[in-house]
Amino acid sequence: MLCEDLLTDEVDLSGLSARYAAHGLHRRRRVFVVDGEYTPLAVALSEEATPGLNLIEKTNAFWLIVPNRNHPQARAATQALIQRCIEHARERGRPSAIALVDDEEIEPLQEAGFESLGRFSEWIFHRSMIRRGCELWRSVFERLGGTPAPDWETEEAGE
Repeated sequence: MLCEDLLTDEVDLSGLSARYAAHGLHRRRRVFVVDGEYTPLAVALSEEATPGLNLIEKTNAFWLIVPNRNHPQARAATQALIQRCIEHARERGRPSAIALVDDEEIEPLQEAGFESLGRFSEWIFHRSMIRRGCELWRSVFERLGGTPAPDWETEEAGE
């Protein structure tokens, strides 16, 4: 997700949604908020997509943002959002909800019946860059393994 994905007039992804709809696919984002007296206590960003659009269904997950975890009502606000995201998944016919959260939100999720599946990372490359993406990852693992990194300039010049 990029910062420009969170533009106020596009937070629901209406422009992107229209492009997907033209091909019979669904893509949307919902925001659920528990307001405090002056600022939000907690926010959930819930992604929606046609099943299978992303192999691991990440686009059907939700994120939690809790600006002040020390606020006396932050935990209750977080629990309310977790329940709302579960309901939202069920409203859409999903048998489960997936949360992608910081370590600080794991405990409230476990109390709501979620199971921690560990850390998660996903990298998406445009098809025109997949080879370069694979080369970069290979370079990272070679460096971690003590193997010298390849000289990319030489390799690419030889093609």
